[in-house]
Amino acid sequence: SPRVTPKGVGVGDGKEEERAKEIRKLSGIREVMLPGSPVPLYVKLRPNLSEFLNRLKDKFELHIYTMGTRLYAEEITRLLDPNKQFFQARISSRDDFEEGKLNQKNLKRVFPCDDSMVLIVDDREDVWKADSIPGRSTVLPNLLRAKPYMFFTGLTEVYDRKDGAPAKSPAELELERQIDASMRRNSATPSSSSDHCEAPSTPKAGLSSELLSLVATWRNADINDQNHLVTLTAVLEDCHRKFFELHAEYEQKKRAVPSFLPPKVDVKHIIDSLRRTVLSDCNLAFSGVHISGLVPALHCPLWRDASRFGATCSSNITPEVTHLVIDPERGAATQKTHDARKRKVFIVTRQWLEQSLNKWSRQNELRYAVFETDTFAMKNELRAEEELDEEVKVLRIEVEKERDAWMAAEDARRRESEDAVVESPLPGELRDLEPDDGAPKGKKAKLGEDFPRSEDDEEEMNVDDFAKQLGEELLGMTE
Repeated sequence: SPRVTPKGVGVGDGKEEERAKEIRKLSGIREVMLPGSPVPLYVKLRPNLSEFLNRLKDKFELHIYTMGTRLYAEEITRLLDPNKQFFQARISSRDDFEEGKLNQKNLKRVFPCDDSMVLIVDDREDVWKADSIPGRSTVLPNLLRAKPYMFFTGLTEVYDRKDGAPAKSPAELELERQIDASMRRNSATPSSSSDHCEAPSTPKAGLSSELLSLVATWRNADINDQNHLVTLTAVLEDCHRKFFELHAEYEQKKRAVPSFLPPKVDVKHIIDSLRRTVLSDCNLAFSGVHISGLVPALHCPLWRDASRFGATCSSNITPEVTHLVIDPERGAATQKTHDARKRKVFIVTRQWLEQSLNKWSRQNELRYAVFETDTFAMKNELRAEEELDEEVKVLRIEVEKERDAWMAAEDARRRESEDAVVESPLPGELRDLEPDDGAPKGKKAKLGEDFPRSEDDEEEMNVDDFAKQLGEELLGMTE
């Protein structure tokens, strides 16, 4: 959301004002003048916003719904969509509906009949009016909450205005006072033409330290937010694909079975399914995050959000708990934390959970571990598991080689047995069975050296007896 900047960033005298303008330009800050407003608005577009809109314009019908005024909405739309290729006239503001005066958005105002194909991207959930059902969340199920883009820090949102003037917070007033004082000091100091900025990260003589600090803050804001819209784009495209895949599947079943009644494809169910896969294998407990004595499912946003993203949340440390999410200051010395360390579960800061929710992907717990000793222990356990996996892989390969060798030997033995059966001697050839190596007649030979036999047969037979028996059987067959 665009935010109101402190007056000192946009107002100055002489060269200081020129330097401030150059810094704003290099930082990507746009100036917007609303009709009838005595002060300009400075707007910073979120990183990758253009790519976000271009990738989605062919898959979705894009709308703008803002709690700003109609004049504000139209000016921002001109900035976002100068060629009218994204939104056309699909713009709604707080001036258009009665509930806008109460800082409420109502999806039924835009889609009164059916919202089964509607997805919402907003950085606030509380402004959307949802049907209140006892025991259920009041958050709209088809709403994807975007991480707030905090570029102008410490300032009020543009639609929090009263009687056309910005509603300034104490932090804003103090920041404005400091910047104004610094600019007045610097304006009295002679400066050369080399004072003009070439890049926002280049310190130049004559620039106030507050301005340079602001530029550094703006840089960090863009770096930290670089991939957020990319993530949301992927989620939206995945939802779009699954929606039409289900629709095509039901249509195919309907053609094959005319009596089949396909269920209605609803994007709310699809996005809920995608959301629940993020933390589906996590069981969370919390320490120092919410107020004790209150029902966390109702009064702890992190608990509620984790549940929506598939996690199971517990009030106590149970054998099923996999993660303890704590506030490092308030939750590091609690009984829950001591119990969790004994059970060797992940003990992470709330930033681990927040980043997992914002990125729609479970983050690496080691980066958010609270205790360094636990980090080493977890690394060692993970390393041991990886080494064990490697040993299992090597053992599995060896077993598979032995199995293949055994099967090859069995096949060879079977083929030899089949050949031996085909080449069994006739009665007139039984004399060839006599040993010709000088061994005495009647010497016992192991059955199987010259004749096939089963694996279980370990008998030893006299060659003469065997020949005599075989000859009698063959003579009986000819008679």
